[in-house]
Amino acid sequence: MRLLLARTGWLSSTIKYTSPKALACHGHFISPHDKGGVSMHCHQPRRMSSYYTFPLFTSTQTILENIHLYSGFPWWATIACTTILLRTAITLPLAIKQNKMTAKMELLKPLLKEVTDAVRYNIITRGQRDGKGKTQIQAELFKELRSYTKDFYQRNGINTWKLFMLPWIQLPLWITISFALRNISGWIPNTGVESEAIDSTLYVPAAGVEIEGLLWFSNLSVADPYYVLPCVLLLTNLINIELNTFRQQTPSTMSRLLTNTFRGLTCLVFLVSTQVPSAMSLYWATSSSYGLLQNIVMKFPRVRRHLNIPKTPSEQEKPIQFIREQMGVRVQRFLELQKKS
Repeated sequence: MRLLLARTGWLSSTIKYTSPKALACHGHFISPHDKGGVSMHCHQPRRMSSYYTFPLFTSTQTILENIHLYSGFPWWATIACTTILLRTAITLPLAIKQNKMTAKMELLKPLLKEVTDAVRYNIITRGQRDGKGKTQIQAELFKELRSYTKDFYQRNGINTWKLFMLPWIQLPLWITISFALRNISGWIPNTGVESEAIDSTLYVPAAGVEIEGLLWFSNLSVADPYYVLPCVLLLTNLINIELNTFRQQTPSTMSRLLTNTFRGLTCLVFLVSTQVPSAMSLYWATSSSYGLLQNIVMKFPRVRRHLNIPKTPSEQEKPIQFIREQMGVRVQRFLELQKKS
């Protein structure tokens, strides 16, 4: 009976707007797009999945809908401006602090190397004198150097765990907004489960999402038809990854493994972005573009001095030229590998 009512339209709540004031429906605000009285669907929450209705996601969804309502911006501008404001208010200060810490660590690196070389010599000499095996000496050496390095940085006012604050905060924020935008766009992944098809009749995109896009992605409730936003996302993320590897003169095995893992994850996110609504891919592409611009700007010496980031040996006087040269080298190396294969 419920499915029959849904198909005949009785479950689609239709509201006639007679006042310019916003009306509330199931905890979500709806604004009139036509003061003359245009009928609009009420934005109903999903009813089948707990993570669709998780309080953090629905609260973020309500905030975004209220920003859209009271700002008067179209949805594409609401998503882009909110992304920029959040990145500026939350992740930018953390990125500045992270750059200060990495610069200080780079300046301390020569001193740390001298001291750790002395510690390494003492541990190896003492182990050989005591008749310890090579494996036992290596285990003791790894433990002592790790402990000493941590204490060395702490004595110099550096807590290495703070280097991971940016991803720890940025990732949950990214996930939360992505789920909120998924609810706003009314997107339901095609799982082939019958209950999904039934529930899809009970959920519609938020008011304006289907018409307040931009240029080729005018409907934000469907995927980008030309894959432009996913391609922007892919390129900006890959360039960001490469920029972070430029500072490594001789990357370790673990560093190379992490870099390749991030490259693989970037390609996976690209594939996902070709299927999700444009509202989500617009947010992802805007966030990644902001991150890329932030990383490039923070490489300029004048900007670094303005932010009180100390000068380091790896700092480039002409960062744009350096980035162009390094990217050219990477592309040439990639093409050579393709020819050999």
